[in-house]
Amino acid sequence: LPDVKEKFDAAFLDAMPQGSVAMARFLDEEVRQWKAVAVQTGICDMAVSTAGNPVELIHLQFALVWVKKAGLWQLLLRQATRIPS
Repeated sequence: LPDVKEKFDAAFLDAMPQGSVAMARFLDEEVRQWKAVAVQTGICDMAVSTAGNPVELIHLQFALVWVKKAGLWQLLLRQATRIPS
């Protein structure tokens, strides 16, 4: 599912506030698909800045649930937990 992973990664980043992500790298990423449902899990290292604050590196463990409707994948649930540095 390489092209699905790329689409899902882009959608994950699109959900972040505009201009807040300077860099993102996905690690230990896995997508499991069952017909019209997919679960994406992994770790994302991101350089972020919010409300004009300095850029900081954060590590997130994430889980996303996707549903395919009318031929398009839609994000149903996103959960991310910050991993202490």
